[in-house]
Amino acid sequence: MPHSSLNVSSPVSTEAKNLAALVYVFTLFFSFLPGLIAFLCKKEEPFVYETGKEALNWSITVLILSCVLGWIPLIGWLLAGLLFVTNIVCCILAALSASKGLLYRFPFAFRLIA
Repeated sequence: MPHSSLNVSSPVSTEAKNLAALVYVFTLFFSFLPGLIAFLCKKEEPFVYETGKEALNWSITVLILSCVLGWIPLIGWLLAGLLFVTNIVCCILAALSASKGLLYRFPFAFRLIA
């Protein structure tokens, strides 16, 4: 599916929107932990569950790419810096989408958790 915000079929509560936005914001600072916690603990709220799954997939992707790029001198380090900036921008966009009640699909995340 292309990079876009997807509508959720049922109405999303304000609490779920806020929690989903926090998952994305905390993903910036704590990598995969917020997504993992939301994925494991919020199965009864579909919006937060899907948000956690997407954040977890994104965090794992960024972690893998950072490790690979860190081993490549100069070009890899420059690309790792670009990945860092991309992570910040995408997490902010995802948090804004979540606060509106929209699911965000990251542009190039490995879909390891389906």
